[in-house]
Amino acid sequence: MRLGDFMNGVMKFLKIALWKYGDFSQALRELGRSSNVQSDICDVPLRGVSSIPESIFTTRTPLDFIQSLPSEERLLLAYTTQPADTDAGSLERAKTIGKQNAREYLALGFLDIYVATSMRELEEFRSFETFMKQVFEHPDLARLNLRYFDPTIVYCDNRVAKGLLEALMLRLAKLTLYVAGEKDTFGKDSECAATLTQGKPVIVYVEEVSDKRKEKFDERARLFRDIHPLGLQACYQTGVANGVIVVRTIQDCRKVLKDFLLHNLDLYLDKDTTGYLLKERTTQSIVRVAPGDPLLVRSYRNFYSKGS
Repeated sequence: MRLGDFMNGVMKFLKIALWKYGDFSQALRELGRSSNVQSDICDVPLRGVSSIPESIFTTRTPLDFIQSLPSEERLLLAYTTQPADTDAGSLERAKTIGKQNAREYLALGFLDIYVATSMRELEEFRSFETFMKQVFEHPDLARLNLRYFDPTIVYCDNRVAKGLLEALMLRLAKLTLYVAGEKDTFGKDSECAATLTQGKPVIVYVEEVSDKRKEKFDERARLFRDIHPLGLQACYQTGVANGVIVVRTIQDCRKVLKDFLLHNLDLYLDKDTTGYLLKERTTQSIVRVAPGDPLLVRSYRNFYSKGS
């Protein structure tokens, strides 16, 4: 074996170790005694580890049984905001389609992407509808026939049923696409946290603007990626620190979504005063961490699995 091949193999192991175990020594123990290493790492979405062929997605039935709605009717289905001059015919039509969409999602059984968003104004609904088309109707993703949950076209008769439907969709989805607005909301924060604590990725889209909102949006992106301590959350089953991927453009959003679903994420290893970091190359976002504090590491090893 050539030295270069050996070093590449070591680097691949370190990336797998951080993604799956969050700890190099634990990864060495677990994989060292495994009878089928390839099977054990089949869920690791790193480039060159366990790629998924596009044909798995392209041969699916298209998601054309989910009906879309215009922005004006999506606004009518919002639980927290109702326009004062609501047209009864438009409201009834929107509810009928929203209820049928809810039934279709409940019968689906699996999901690729949960789209988390929360809006109040019609212009926000219009912007979101445009975003969804630019992401999922673009040829790069449209041919994959992705199963994605859009909460703005779903309606249930009460908030309890809608909340439980969304909780199920979060559980079924492989990742959450979190569309950040100018303000945080309880709903989006809850969905983001619920995904991270399941050990699944969260992709946060913060629009890159050039108008008077630029400073605010740039700061929000920096908050998600670099500042807020809860931008990293431990998976409740494994204790592995799981971070968000922050994208600023539609193109990068499509790329990262596709890379994850096809197990082609380009990740690299970095190190700073906090410990070893696994970063996504396109966005420089931290997705996994092995902390350098020995007391913190020992406490996690000794106590995390015990719970309360």
